[in-house]
Amino acid sequence: MAERAQLARASTSAQGVHAKQYQLELLATPEVAESARDASYRLLLYRDAVVAGHLRDDAECTQARRAFREARQKLMTDMRSSLAPR
Repeated sequence: MAERAQLARASTSAQGVHAKQYQLELLATPEVAESARDASYRLLLYRDAVVAGHLRDDAECTQARRAFREARQKLMTDMRSSLAPR
């Protein structure tokens, strides 16, 4: 379990999740920045479900994964909207 937690946390750091979120918050519209914060938060909740030992098909893991995917989809939609010509 401790090794699993260490790997999950290391992968979050290695991917630069927080740094990328901060970059978006500096450069993006307020709506996109809020969606980025939510997607990052949902990703961390998903990671925490995995760290807690939940497997892919467990209800807790499935719920966290779906919430992250929905937040990520909203972020992409908001980003596309902010880039559309006005």
